[in-house]
Amino acid sequence: MSVGSESAIPFRLASITTEEYAIFKENYKLENDNIGIEFGVDIQSNYKKHRIGVFTSFVFEQEERPLLLLVCGCHFELTKEYWESQTNNNCLTLESDLLTHFVMPTVGTARGIIHAKKPKWLKDFLLPTINISKIIGDDSMTFDLADNEEEEELNN
Repeated sequence: MSVGSESAIPFRLASITTEEYAIFKENYKLENDNIGIEFGVDIQSNYKKHRIGVFTSFVFEQEERPLLLLVCGCHFELTKEYWESQTNNNCLTLESDLLTHFVMPTVGTARGIIHAKKPKWLKDFLLPTINISKIIGDDSMTFDLADNEEEEELNN
């Protein structure tokens, strides 16, 4: 199968990080199998490296008390040409389809980390499928690279 320029991917997965991982066995009640999951997404940019960082957070909860917490990130490096084509007036704009494409493997990565690390007392609990396109929606996202520059200078 040949891949045309229309389907060429203007990025690569540069790294995966586990930002936070914690378990709270003291909050687990065996007699209560009602466990909820809180989910969050944060998307950040790094203009110097032409990267987009997608961070997902999951908290397994029972009676509003955390049982397992995970925050992980997938860091995507965009080609210089693509980055520049999406930048105008020091702002980077990315379409919702691309953002959805970034969030999906990040959720899958979180699912794998949870599966590999979760304790035996949570063995029957899985991270369910998530409709990412409903979360991202149809709107593009714009990153102010001037703000990003100031944050990077403070963190160096």
